[in-house]
Amino acid sequence: MYPTINLFGMSFDSARFFMILGIFAMIVVNLFRANKFGISKLKSVAISITNNVGAFAGAKILFLLENLDSLQSNISFGGFSFYGTVFMLPVFMLITYNFYGMDKKQFLNFSTPSVLMELAFYRTGCLLAGCCCGIPAGWGFAMAHSPEVLRVPVQLIEIILDLGIFATLLYVERKPFFKENGLLYPLFMVCYGVIRFIIEFFRVRDILLWGMSESHFLSLLSIAIGVVWIVLAVKKHNKKASA
Repeated sequence: MYPTINLFGMSFDSARFFMILGIFAMIVVNLFRANKFGISKLKSVAISITNNVGAFAGAKILFLLENLDSLQSNISFGGFSFYGTVFMLPVFMLITYNFYGMDKKQFLNFSTPSVLMELAFYRTGCLLAGCCCGIPAGWGFAMAHSPEVLRVPVQLIEIILDLGIFATLLYVERKPFFKENGLLYPLFMVCYGVIRFIIEFFRVRDILLWGMSESHFLSLLSIAIGVVWIVLAVKKHNKKASA
């Protein structure tokens, strides 16, 4: 595809360029949601920035753990594993929410949809750069590293599905149960885990066990955590309602 982008006579790495655009996309989404949650525009920008710190830290830490053998003493800036974000970000949110004077459930609900928008931009960078590519097929897109091979456009498929989850979260957050119990994040974990589990079969991957990759098992873990989180919230909600 297009591993580099030329703008105004300058050349940019596609993956990093869209990663930066993704950060701005998160900020824009949160700016539009600020009034709904009764917070200032400035605070919404600050939340976006701190959430990105947690997101990138988690993604980098998991990447390093996944590549300990090959990294040796060379720590690459470019490598990230999104599941590090999925698992680390809610922990980071639960540490920082009080700093913004928000209820933790409100903070989780406010922050979650913008994560999907940022991810959609991130995957756009993957598509253009040719990383995280699909398996060879008789249709799809050719990547820069193998222009003679058509591949399943898994990055594009995930972008569409990520935006679908984004729209779903915006719809679901109007439901009293999800709004009151701060359940957008676990719902995101379940939905993303499902789509990533399926997509992973069509991605170039290293088999870990039973024909599945590491990302398959991380997807199952994401689904499990999200389901348990929601079930516990349902039990707590029902107990409170019957008291």
